[in-house]
Amino acid sequence: MVASVSEHYSKRFADLLRVLGEDFDRLVIEDPDFSARMPPKAHIIIQLEVPGSVNPKLCREVELFNQWARDLALKQLKPEEKIVEAVFKVNSHILERLSGYQ
Repeated sequence: MVASVSEHYSKRFADLLRVLGEDFDRLVIEDPDFSARMPPKAHIIIQLEVPGSVNPKLCREVELFNQWARDLALKQLKPEEKIVEAVFKVNSHILERLSGYQ
């Protein structure tokens, strides 16, 4: 739940979500086919995916981020909105942001 994430994580997660949101916006602008597949009134939930070989502690941090982001988005969901997950594979750009968690 969002309430269970410490203020420390919440601030870092909010920063990471902002960066991922910018990446998502860029994708929507640059790829008209992608944005055309989005259902009307979609509510985007940004989630991270990590390879199984990644440090278990980092995997746990990604799980916490995913739950935090999901809880945050669901709190803002309106009845007429559909949920769409935007899954980002963790790359060096994202690992840089998560490096404080390792």
